[in-house]
This record gives sequence, structure tokens and C-alpha cells, in this order.
Amino acid sequence: MQPGSREEMRRIRMSSNWVNMVIALGVCLAAVLVAFAFVPRPEMELTREVDYVGMAESAQTSADFTLAVPALPEGWTSNEANLEPMGTPAVETWYVSWVGPEREWMSLRQSQGNDNWVRSMVTDELSESGTREIAGQTFTAYENSRGDQALVGEVDGTTVVLKGTAAWETYDRFATEIVEGA
Repeated sequence: MQPGSREEMRRIRMSSNWVNMVIALGVCLAAVLVAFAFVPRPEMELTREVDYVGMAESAQTSADFTLAVPALPEGWTSNEANLEPMGTPAVETWYVSWVGPEREWMSLRQSQGNDNWVRSMVTDELSESGTREIAGQTFTAYENSRGDQALVGEVDGTTVVLKGTAAWETYDRFATEIVEGA
């Protein structure tokens, strides 16, 4: 075999393929690592905040009932709000979700739904744990061993379901705001 012949070049290419592949992968990995080094990272946790009061004002024109719009305790923010069919049976439901300063959360579901709707909102994972008198209204309390809770009551001809992981005092505060705002 002559130096530089086709046969010699073919053997060099055949034996060098895996080496070239490793080199190419190493170069690609280095390029990706360099790109990640220059990607900016947020220094604080990103949270979405929505204007649930403004959304309630807009949605009120199409709602068949007065939407509950409780004032938020210090440090709480709303991250979702909408008026759409929910539950079983699906009925028009005002839904608002809030996040508290201690990573707790609470949601409001308000509708003119029946008992089946309430069961679909509270779900089978919560057990009835008693009643609470709040601002002259009786609410039924539900909870489970994981710290999930719900408070269900009738307010101004609608059914209100407060559900989340906050302290019971926070539920009382939200429920009071809803009852007194009705």
C-alpha cells in the first residue's frame, strides 16, 4: 500500500470516526456550557399577579349573581381570576386564587350551584369537620390530614367555597369580608 493512496486514506477515515465524534460532542458541550453561563437568572421568585377586583368589575356585567370581592390581608396577592363554568354539573363560577406570604394559598369558588356542585368543588379528599359561625352566617368546615381545608356557606343567594392551606383565622377573615361585602 502506497502512502497517500485511497486505501490508506479509507483506513485512516474508518479508524478516526469515533475520535472525531468525541471531539465534535466535546465542542458542542462546551458551546452549550458557555451559553448557559451567560443566561441571566432572576434573583427573586417570579409570581404572577392579577387584578381580581378589576376582573370582577368586568365580569359582573355577564354574571347572574353579585361577585364576591374580599379585600386581601397584608402580603397576599391574587394570581388567577375568572368567571367560567366549573364543577359537576358545570355552572357559572366566579373563581379567584390567592397566595399568602407564608406560601399558603386560598381559592374562592362562588356560584348558584347545588349540592352536587359543592361536592365537586370540595372533592372526596376532604372530610366535614364541623361548622363555624362567621359574621352571622354558618359555614361548614372541611379538612384532611395533609393540611388542606375548605369552608362552604351560603352568602346572598350563592354558594361560596373557600379552599386552601391557610390558617383557619385567614378563612374567617376572607369569609367575613365576603359576608359583609354582600
